[in-house]
Amino acid sequence: MLQVKKATVDYQENPLGIATMQPQFAWDFETGKSKQTAYRIIVADNARDVQNGVGNVWDSGIVQSEACCGVRFAGKTLQSAKEYFWKLFVQDEETRWSESIVQTFETALLRAEDWKGAWTSMPLQFVGGSLRFRKVLDLPVNKKISKARAYVCGLGYHEFYVNGKKIGDEVLNPSVTEYAKRVEYVTYDFTEQLEADKPNVVAFELGNGWYGTRELKAQFYVYFDDGSVYEDHSAPVHGWFVSGSPLIDNSIYGGEIYDARLEDKYPLNWATRDYEATLSNGWIFSIVSNAPIATLEAQSINPIRVKDEYPVIGIVKKSDNVFVYDIGQNLAGWAKIKVRGQRGASVTMKFAEDLTQDGYANQLNLRSARCSDTYILRGGSVEEYEPKFTYHGFRYVQVEITGEAEVLELVAKHVHSDVRIAGTFNSSDATLNQLHKNAQITELNNLHSVMTDCPQRDERFGWLNDLSARLYQTVYNCGMERFFPKFIKDIAHTQRGDGAIADTAPYYTGGKPADPVCVAYLLLATLSYQYYGDVRVCEEEYQGFKAWVDCLLTHAKDYVMDYYWYADWVPPECFKDVKTDGIYISTVFLYWHLKLLVQLAEIVGNAVDVKVYAEHLENAKDAILDKYFDKETANFSTGTQTENALALWLGIAPKQYAQKIADNIYADVVKRGYHSTCGNVGYRPLFYVLSDYGYTDAVVKILQNPEYPGWGFMIANGATTVWERWENEMQNVMHSFNHPMFGSYDAWLYRYLGGISVDDDAFGADKITLKPYIPEGIDFVDCSFETIRGTIVSKWKRQEDGNVAYHVEIPPMTKAVVEFGGEKHTLDCGVYTFISKI
Repeated sequence: MLQVKKATVDYQENPLGIATMQPQFAWDFETGKSKQTAYRIIVADNARDVQNGVGNVWDSGIVQSEACCGVRFAGKTLQSAKEYFWKLFVQDEETRWSESIVQTFETALLRAEDWKGAWTSMPLQFVGGSLRFRKVLDLPVNKKISKARAYVCGLGYHEFYVNGKKIGDEVLNPSVTEYAKRVEYVTYDFTEQLEADKPNVVAFELGNGWYGTRELKAQFYVYFDDGSVYEDHSAPVHGWFVSGSPLIDNSIYGGEIYDARLEDKYPLNWATRDYEATLSNGWIFSIVSNAPIATLEAQSINPIRVKDEYPVIGIVKKSDNVFVYDIGQNLAGWAKIKVRGQRGASVTMKFAEDLTQDGYANQLNLRSARCSDTYILRGGSVEEYEPKFTYHGFRYVQVEITGEAEVLELVAKHVHSDVRIAGTFNSSDATLNQLHKNAQITELNNLHSVMTDCPQRDERFGWLNDLSARLYQTVYNCGMERFFPKFIKDIAHTQRGDGAIADTAPYYTGGKPADPVCVAYLLLATLSYQYYGDVRVCEEEYQGFKAWVDCLLTHAKDYVMDYYWYADWVPPECFKDVKTDGIYISTVFLYWHLKLLVQLAEIVGNAVDVKVYAEHLENAKDAILDKYFDKETANFSTGTQTENALALWLGIAPKQYAQKIADNIYADVVKRGYHSTCGNVGYRPLFYVLSDYGYTDAVVKILQNPEYPGWGFMIANGATTVWERWENEMQNVMHSFNHPMFGSYDAWLYRYLGGISVDDDAFGADKITLKPYIPEGIDFVDCSFETIRGTIVSKWKRQEDGNVAYHVEIPPMTKAVVEFGGEKHTLDCGVYTFISKI
């Protein structure tokens, strides 16, 4: 009998602040052989009705379907700031019904007119530091509080306090967006922090963040058992006060300066009822600020949190007042310190990814970014400090002390968007295992509400040209069901009237139109459908996808593109004879765009566009073959690894020439001592086609190779993250050591050595293929991948008798094709073991 394991609304359990009129329901099951044949969802505005099986807001009725994701609400119009109750019923093949527990979802402010608060700030005072806001809520007495909600947009970043206690464990809120188009607000539950029949203080601290200044808009609702509601809003005066703080400087690139001596003026209890804000103690009335021209939308992406801590593994004393701390891992985040010393002494932490030859923090690659935090001591007992409104990319922390002070403890905090870890990989090879670890943590380091290129220098932008390869490992390593739709919207908000999107999202730099390699706009949507069952994002953004492809077509003559900016970015510099044609790359990516648009048109049910763009697709293929394919040599363009691999992987290459093209690629790899000559768009297809056409051992050799240039070279030089460039000597212009664009070898580890792939025509990972490749020199691989339906396990091991044992676990409501030992099996949910001579 089916047993519901987890049920979600918009991929969250019991979410607050749902911002859509059509939320999506999804669920999975405990492992078992039973299959769903039907479902029923009921939604009510009270718990009693749902408990009694009544959906007074929506009753889907019995739906004969195996669908367990992407089921959209279709009931009465949802109301703003309202809690709804729901229950799921599912039926198996034997017509037995089971049900979930009663769950809830709560809407955000769904209409623009719901916003009554004013934008407030104090732009003429306290420049550079953080701003603090506070107000006393005078709640009615003799009433029992049932719940309390706050809807807060505090730009650039904010923290929310009630009676001195921070609400939630999120940091760096809200998420970064295209601020000219939208800003996001956060829904908070602050019920537990309120006290009845007492004054209650609501307070905020705002840093500059990516927005570059500090503005607040907030609304508060306190609900009582008798049905009455107290509400209050941000406003000029009306009890709202604003002040500066001991945090006298903060910026993303620069870091923070915190002067604890100013706690005499701005005490630590500033957000409590024990403290009174007055004009005589440094507070002034808040004033109306210019409202952002953007729309307000509820934040739906995973918030950023402190996800881990790293202790120091070594300290080197460089002088009496300079110490270099080694965290042992390159990461994104900050350091927390405990210090003791005289009043006015200071501790400055300088962050770096590497050391100079004489052992100091090497900040050469940070360019103009200061990347330091300074704490000025108040004096007396042990003091603690960690930043609030910045983050750094670093392995090393150089501590410089001025005056009489000592650092008692330093610990690194790992900070990133709180996505679930989706995949695991382990093998008998230490280099491959370290490469996997490096790829996974590099991805996490660069998820900061935007898919950034790096976390350390004066950049940290959402470069789209990096993503055509990167996204393939992203979906294996991280659960991106909430992240992708937000980032797709960021891209859409860079779009011009002619359909052109920008190279970066949000748009900070780069060209517009973007380089044609920026296929990520469409790819993010197809992956959202394929892996997470999200039709909604495909429908909502379809016209934007189409407009971008149409824009590219205007830059093509006979389907050959007329421009490129980056093409196959950052190939190894040592291969001077490799000259991959940028126009060819753009032209092949036009083909890929057309291929994805046909797929998206099919998903949204647009038969006319399917026909139109399928014709464009065939014409583009013919144009590439006519202009770039040499039948005699079986090479595309100049025959580089990237040029041949892209055409072969995308299905442009004629089938009768496919093996010969792969042989050419392999021969070039061997000729170059098992090195890739590819840049950021070519290496992943290179690995895929080498395995597809019989050369898996060559990919392993490329990855293991400790000689420059390559991934094994990174490991041989102590890398704990993936590098931007192939050289290990730090450069000023462009040299990040924490850069995920070259990390999609990890997708190859999952797909080929681990054998796990989600089929191209899957919906929410309902169709998978399990087909491990068994290379020489690898004795075992243990791999898993958590889909929205459950966890796939795929692991194999060589036996003493020469056989290979293969163990697989298939989650419920998933159809798997298992290819192993020359045999093919089509299987449903279950645990299976195969043994074969390989």
